[in-house]
Amino acid sequence: VVAGLIALTGFPFVPGYGTLVTFSGFVYGIPLGFTVAFSGALAGSCLSFLLCRRFARGYAQRLAASSQYLTAVLRAVERRGWKLLLLVRLAPYPYNLMNALLSMTSLSLRVFAGTTALSLLKLITHVAIGANLVSLVDAAQHPSVGKIALAAVGGLVGAGITVYLYIIAKRAVFE
Repeated sequence: VVAGLIALTGFPFVPGYGTLVTFSGFVYGIPLGFTVAFSGALAGSCLSFLLCRRFARGYAQRLAASSQYLTAVLRAVERRGWKLLLLVRLAPYPYNLMNALLSMTSLSLRVFAGTTALSLLKLITHVAIGANLVSLVDAAQHPSVGKIALAAVGGLVGAGITVYLYIIAKRAVFE
């Protein structure tokens, strides 16, 4: 059920992606929660990509045309292929809108799905946060200072990496 809900968030303007991925970690723990989140996100991305390519191409073109930056991102992905696509997928661009926008490119489903699958390895962070929320919610389990510090440091490192990837992706787009 959670994987199906995550898959639905792969479509433009359907909210809840991050919350549901974190929830999968909270409910299922790390190994199973990651599997649920990964399979739902990959299925949703691919389904959104295919359906937007087939039925919503005009909408995606209008969306891209509304922003010079989005137009530049799509052109750069067209020129540089899966390597830039991986950077774009890792950077903090809206997951579901990118599925629709990338459907306008000449990328094959195989390249889109493979690169998206690689980028979805980042979900382990959200799933781990969800899994660790269990100890914060359960009053009987008092999280140690070390666990709280580790979570804080992990969050800061994650935020730093996100900003770094955004800067690198932005530079690559405008090269």
